[in-house]
Amino acid sequence: MIQLNTNDVAEYLIAKSNIDNIPISNLKLQKLMYYCQAWYLALYHERLFDEEIEAWRHGAVVRRIYNKYSVFGYNNIQLGNFPLNQHINKLERKFGENICEFFDNIIDKYFGYSAEELREVNHNELPWLKARQDIAENEGSDKVIEDEWMEKYYGIHAIEMGWKTVDNNVFKFSLHDLKIASKKIEDKKVFRPTDSNIEKFCDFVVDSYGSTKETTWRAMDGSKI
Repeated sequence: MIQLNTNDVAEYLIAKSNIDNIPISNLKLQKLMYYCQAWYLALYHERLFDEEIEAWRHGAVVRRIYNKYSVFGYNNIQLGNFPLNQHINKLERKFGENICEFFDNIIDKYFGYSAEELREVNHNELPWLKARQDIAENEGSDKVIEDEWMEKYYGIHAIEMGWKTVDNNVFKFSLHDLKIASKKIEDKKVFRPTDSNIEKFCDFVVDSYGSTKETTWRAMDGSKI
């Protein structure tokens, strides 16, 4: 699939916010750009747009887009004095139906949050934490949040939310089965997810989804970690 122009993605998010009278500062825009990239990687295993995302102290940032809209500071970004509906329609024709449906899901999930709320959510998620693990809380950084981290972390949540189903040649592992497996693992005290081992747990679940039926049965029985 052809990757989108990053400016088009930013303008689409801003235009949708403006037309619905939803505030969108540069801080909020950066988090929305991040979640678009992260969820697209999780669902389709490729980038939505071809730019790195950096783990700044206030959360994930697409540097070039941040610089472009930095003139607004912490204020609401206004796209311009042209018809927003026409611009949105133009971008939607450019994106295509599937991409627009994807954006609708991101908008439904995140537009209702303030910039500060999205920053706090971002600060408590594994990809940003992993990129910042050796960096002081208030220290600046240009460390990149790797695609692999986003794809794995949000891939699990995509399955839990019903945005993604996982198939292979042998079986489909449903959310119901995952809950049973997690409960059995906890009951057997073989493995209990905590803040210190959540990364290992994420890797385990993703690997289990993509493995054979026999491996999944062993995981459900709590005998393979």
